[in-house]
Amino acid sequence: MINFLRKDYSFYGFFKSNFAKIFLLCFFIIVTAGSFSWKIYNKNRLDKSLEYFEVLNKNLNSDSVDLNKIKYIMNILRNGYSNTSYAYFGSLLTARALYDGGDLQGSLNELKWVNDNSNSILIKSIASLRISCLLLDQEKYQESIAYLDIPCDSFFSLVADKKGDIFFAQSHIKEAIYWWTKAMEAIEENDPLLPVIQSKIDSVSFYNP
Repeated sequence: MINFLRKDYSFYGFFKSNFAKIFLLCFFIIVTAGSFSWKIYNKNRLDKSLEYFEVLNKNLNSDSVDLNKIKYIMNILRNGYSNTSYAYFGSLLTARALYDGGDLQGSLNELKWVNDNSNSILIKSIASLRISCLLLDQEKYQESIAYLDIPCDSFFSLVADKKGDIFFAQSHIKEAIYWWTKAMEAIEENDPLLPVIQSKIDSVSFYNP
């Protein structure tokens, strides 16, 4: 018991000593400096990623889009700043440019990268929906519908509409009407997609026994 008290007293005495105060002060300074340096580092990376994103966006909006240049800039943004939101937004824009330029596989690769790496539910949902659309165009129905397991509730009407399209493409009329109806129920009254979905239901309703 006496030994324990002596140890405890020695431990307490250590924290009362000048050495301990200096040690704790140095430790606090190091931690604070490290935290500050990390914040500066992240800010610099974010600023730099924004610069590359702006260059990418400028090239995407030019009169003549050079897809090779777009890929080059996007590779820098993806490889050097992969954990920034600008890399994911840039990849989504690049995917659209590649699609418009006829590079369907390149577009699909960009979208899959976003879907596999982004931590944002919103960004992943956008990528998943676009992947599903591309796979539907390629008649890869099972793969297409597998990408529609999207947790973002605000995308439900778009997901339901796309599921209807996939089932219709397979001549599963009942299932198509079911999902289009679900989309109709979830959509806003003034949404321009509403009459489009309604026209789909009207055009195939006579197939439904």
